[in-house]
Amino acid sequence: RIALWGLSEVRPHAGASATASIAELLRDETPGIRGDAARALADHGQASYAQQIASLLADPEPVVREQAVHALVDLGEARMRSRVADLQTDVNPAVRAKARWAVEQFDEMDVRRVQ
Repeated sequence: RIALWGLSEVRPHAGASATASIAELLRDETPGIRGDAARALADHGQASYAQQIASLLADPEPVVREQAVHALVDLGEARMRSRVADLQTDVNPAVRAKARWAVEQFDEMDVRRVQ
């Protein structure tokens, strides 16, 4: 995770190339790297990668699915609610809990928009 955060810190100086490098890591063979890449993109507000992050909701590794859910919430991607809500029946209890939390967060975002 340290190396990935280091790469994300380069972003302000390297621009799109560093962001693209992080996005490439969404397809890394190491589950932790895929999840960390999703979070790094979200931490830097890279909503243009939301669809790619959402594709990780179907990742075979629970930790990656959890990180993808968290990243979508951080990006404020309430339009992904139904895809995230589907994970409330995931086989992994941590993923189910993260999906329930995310749906609550999306609901709160909707309430704030209405007010």
